[in-house]
Amino acid sequence: MKKPKDLYIITTARKRDTLEWEGELTYFLLSTKDSNKKENGCRIYIDSWNNIKKYANVTNAFFIFDEQRVVGYRNLD
Repeated sequence: MKKPKDLYIITTARKRDTLEWEGELTYFLLSTKDSNKKENGCRIYIDSWNNIKKYANVTNAFFIFDEQRVVGYRNLD
């Protein structure tokens, strides 16, 4: 790619802290460790839903929204 877009992954705080996405990125030969150098063409940011407001003005980037599965019971009666 001549001009790859930066990648933002918004996930749960747990997945961010356990580096779960770091493992997933290796399948695509990507890593956040070297992404700030912009040598691989894009920067990769992994953050939690709690901080999503920090990225409200980000443009020209690719976002992955990793949603937490809803757990619980809802009475529809």
